[in-house]
Amino acid sequence: MQETKVILITGKKRSGKDYIACKLAKEWEDVEILHFADALKSIVATTLGISKERLELGKNIDKNSSVVITTEDGSKITRSFRQMLQIFGTEAMKPIFGDNIWAKIVKHKIYNTKAKIVIIPDWRFVEEYKEIVQNFPTTTIVVLGGGIEDDLHSSETALDWFKTDFVFNNKNQPIFDIKNLEKTGDTIVSG
Repeated sequence: MQETKVILITGKKRSGKDYIACKLAKEWEDVEILHFADALKSIVATTLGISKERLELGKNIDKNSSVVITTEDGSKITRSFRQMLQIFGTEAMKPIFGDNIWAKIVKHKIYNTKAKIVIIPDWRFVEEYKEIVQNFPTTTIVVLGGGIEDDLHSSETALDWFKTDFVFNNKNQPIFDIKNLEKTGDTIVSG
């Protein structure tokens, strides 16, 4: 049985991580794209009584979309869809289930995949890296430029210091080509 190789992609929100994952997936055969946030999005969408598609729309496109939550004492809290995902995924779940809760879920999906390569374009935390790299050969990519850098939530800043294997500068090369990945460490996964 061939061991699945993993590519982790990080970058600021709206920097093109999913776009690059799709482009990379076309370079090789037997590729699956997974997200650390898939389970999180399912839980939040179900809790809010909306579809995952509506949640994505509110998170990425409709910046004015928000959720109003009534607390036990009757006060109301208004948050954007992105803030809801950040708060629930980081501040609510991790203290109870561990910092690697979302990575453990994805790790089990990788063990069950038939794909030779798994690309994860929403890598946000060191704990996710540790959980994956302990179990699979892993290559890391950061996407620079083109994103929104005004969000100071830990999910947007935790990897600012991390040295990845490759860099793709979206600002200088707005159209992705695998040849434009700047090598900073190991070689990219070969299919």
